[in-house]
Amino acid sequence: MVHVLIRHKVEDYNRWRATFDDALMMRRNAGEQSYRVFRNYEDANEVTVLCDFDTLEHAKAFANSSGLKTAMQASGVIDAPAVQYLQEAVVIRRSAAD
Repeated sequence: MVHVLIRHKVEDYNRWRATFDDALMMRRNAGEQSYRVFRNYEDANEVTVLCDFDTLEHAKAFANSSGLKTAMQASGVIDAPAVQYLQEAVVIRRSAAD
């Protein structure tokens, strides 16, 4: 599995989120396994998305797809996204027993 971290600014979070939600099947068909959406505390229109894809090849193909570019334009993304492809190195899940 590959993790894809994407950060960008949007004109309006609610508009962006509606387009993001509408693209669920497009992302799933591209190999997305799960996602998490984060907003910057100091600028609610700065969005970071952490997606899990089945393969690096699928993640890169999706990131470079015309469908994604069209969706980003429609959603009001106002800067070039910063994209990082990450592999998990260490995971620690805390519990009440810690």
